[in-house]
Amino acid sequence: MNGSESALNLMRDELRTLHEDSGDGVLLVDLRGERFASVNGLLCRMLQYSESEMLSLGVRDVHPKESLPRVLEQFEAMRQKRFSSASDVPFLRKDGAVVRASVTMVHVTYEKRPHMLGLVRDITDQKRVVAALRESEATLRGLFEQLSDLVLLLDRDGKIQCVNRDWPGAGRQAVVGELVSDRLMPDCQPAFRQALDQARATGMPQTVAAQDQHEQRWSYRIVPVGDLGRVIVIGENMTSEKVSAEAVKKEQRLLRQTLELQERERRLVACEIHDRFAQPITGALFRLQAFRETHARSSAQAWQDFDAAGRMLATAIDEARRLISGLRPLILDELGIVEAIEYLCCERRLENGPEIEFVHAMTCQQLEMPLQTAVFRIAQESVANACRHSHSPRVRIELRDGDGWIHLAVRDWGVGFRMDSVAKDRFGLQTIRERVRLLDGRVAIESSPNEGTSISVDLPLAGSNGGTQDAAGDNPCSKDHPS
Repeated sequence: MNGSESALNLMRDELRTLHEDSGDGVLLVDLRGERFASVNGLLCRMLQYSESEMLSLGVRDVHPKESLPRVLEQFEAMRQKRFSSASDVPFLRKDGAVVRASVTMVHVTYEKRPHMLGLVRDITDQKRVVAALRESEATLRGLFEQLSDLVLLLDRDGKIQCVNRDWPGAGRQAVVGELVSDRLMPDCQPAFRQALDQARATGMPQTVAAQDQHEQRWSYRIVPVGDLGRVIVIGENMTSEKVSAEAVKKEQRLLRQTLELQERERRLVACEIHDRFAQPITGALFRLQAFRETHARSSAQAWQDFDAAGRMLATAIDEARRLISGLRPLILDELGIVEAIEYLCCERRLENGPEIEFVHAMTCQQLEMPLQTAVFRIAQESVANACRHSHSPRVRIELRDGDGWIHLAVRDWGVGFRMDSVAKDRFGLQTIRERVRLLDGRVAIESSPNEGTSISVDLPLAGSNGGTQDAAGDNPCSKDHPS
């Protein structure tokens, strides 16, 4: 054997070793007969055939029927001496299972016949891993998008890379690439940027409160991610909590005002009892004591003291009735809301107040007790305000019901006032508003200097429909009341 033959044999041995020890399956296919001319051991193990079995098979035997058209296209390309590759080619194993593989093919001439040389790499596990990753990604994305909080991923420059939901006033895609701080109110931006820098510098989560440009209040938790300067920002919308807290504070203020009003009314009632009830009773007591002492000495003087005591007692009785009527007029329970307001108007006329006109169109004579009390108290407070402060020559009261509502309006043509100039210690209008609010009604108070004042109130007839009867046959606006 000469040197050339030795070198040729050595090269052939190296090629065979490479053929057998390659990390990929190697196959050589006759392009005319579509039969395997050579295969390496890795390909045989991949498809679970022996070498002899593989060499007895053709291309059509190792591919699923549904993929054959694609495979034959590639063979035709090989016959035209074109290089080809495929990233996902299904092969049939001996047991019928499918192996996914990537194939790189090249046209070669072997024993003077056209052949295809192919490198086959098993990617079944890779495909499985990719599918699992995609499924996990879809699951995580679904969870990400369903989170109730606003979640943003920021790059090292603080720009938004992705977001799980629409930002108030902007869609998800519209905010990508923007700085989070640019979407905040100017006075909140420095604190947010400082918290962002602190999170990156310390690697520790930071929390900062801020308000965006749409007046939404947020609590942001800034969490560093990795060492590339990226952070996750989790925003909890605190607007409703803030509104609720402010509503609670408002209710507390109203409660304090109501308690102050009640205390003021108690003081007024106490003064009324002292000045107009207790003093006549005390005077009568003194007169009776004088009667007892002077009766034996001067009968005429004694009987004068006795008569004076009687007059004082009569005055005290009248004052007691007046006070009781002011606190809770019996006529309201006995005859209903219309007669109670008529009585209120008569009392005011006797006090030399303005002319009071009362117009009513009520189908319900007796209302539910809370509603009836509220209507009377609103009318009482409105008329009292008009008589004390308006200097109006006349006051008009209108009362009617219909369509499930009761409407009360009190109007004067007096001096009026600016709505924003009402003193804080004046609770009359606020009391009217609170009574209406507690009954889910509507109130409109209008006034301006020299134009008079108008108070309009609408309250729902609870459980009624404009005075019609319910299913049980009861008329909720005409229930029996004690007489």
